[in-house]
Amino acid sequence: MRDSDNFKISPEQERLHEILTKVGTHQNSLPDGRAIELAELERDGILSADDMAFLTAHSVTYKPHRGSDFHATDMFHMPTDDGGCVFIGPCGPPLKEHIAPLGVFAPVVENFLKLPRPQDELLLHIKFTEHDGMGVAPQMICFNLRSAEWWQRLAEIRSVAAEFGFQPFQDHEGVRPCRRANKD
Repeated sequence: MRDSDNFKISPEQERLHEILTKVGTHQNSLPDGRAIELAELERDGILSADDMAFLTAHSVTYKPHRGSDFHATDMFHMPTDDGGCVFIGPCGPPLKEHIAPLGVFAPVVENFLKLPRPQDELLLHIKFTEHDGMGVAPQMICFNLRSAEWWQRLAEIRSVAAEFGFQPFQDHEGVRPCRRANKD
């Protein structure tokens, strides 16, 4: 979102955050911080019947994550009325930061993509500025561009992504442009 100061969270997103808080609080109380299946959260009374009805009514998907996962912000996924979606989850531990000069940027990304993929999603966060950056995963490249300078580069980014066979996904102003690899 380009002007996040004017952003208003919907009641549905507030409710989803409340559900996430219940799950996170319970997960943090466990000695092993393991991922918890939705059925277990319901069975143990962590999530109420109303919570479960909300998840169903809003087509929310749930992806269990361990408390130690770096990339767990996709624990809950909820489609929105405008064709977008909301991803929400615990933040996990702080990301490890490495700084590399632009000249070695391409090899850093290439080496990252060659790593054996663990069971959990592998994601590389690349920070261009305080509010602009991208994420790289085996099947997706996602951009978060807020500044006018980076929005001016969007046509070039789209062109390069197309050369690599990536297809647009949620690629319009006000939403993070994403590219997904062809699965053919």
